[in-house]
Amino acid sequence: MKHLDKGDTFAVDQLIHSVNADRYVGMVLPGGVANADALRLDADAVELVRAMLAARKPAAVICHGAWALVEADVVAGRTLTSWPSLRSDIRNAGGNWIDAEVHVCTDGPNALVTSRKPDDLPAFNRALIDVFSRAANARVTDRPSVPDRDADDLIDEAGRESFPASDPPAFTAG
Repeated sequence: MKHLDKGDTFAVDQLIHSVNADRYVGMVLPGGVANADALRLDADAVELVRAMLAARKPAAVICHGAWALVEADVVAGRTLTSWPSLRSDIRNAGGNWIDAEVHVCTDGPNALVTSRKPDDLPAFNRALIDVFSRAANARVTDRPSVPDRDADDLIDEAGRESFPASDPPAFTAG
């Protein structure tokens, strides 16, 4: 959706009901009122959100995407930010809402990156990349040694699992 108008359509690699949280390093939930509202009404999507956080996977959520966290009942005891109109929803779900460009919540078992709005995307992206990189690197170093594969192969595998619908984005030092 582009706000409330139909946007582009994209092919997907897997339907949500066939996705297994164990195959991914982390999760990104999109914002937008209509997108986030549809997502939180999808029982399979809500279960995936719950499973990802229960498995201690990092998550990044922007804008109205926090509705899926509320619906999955994973907000209690966490500090996060979102579009301001979700403040009461988050507080009613037991969370602590703050007004910040980006917030990395580490008061739960996994890192949760949250942001308010599209204007916050640069800070959101920096925090997301940092948190997901640390999670991917920890996953690689936690694996038992594999004699026929080196660390670069394992990092590449973690990247493919984190970005199943497309190639990982190219990053440049800046």
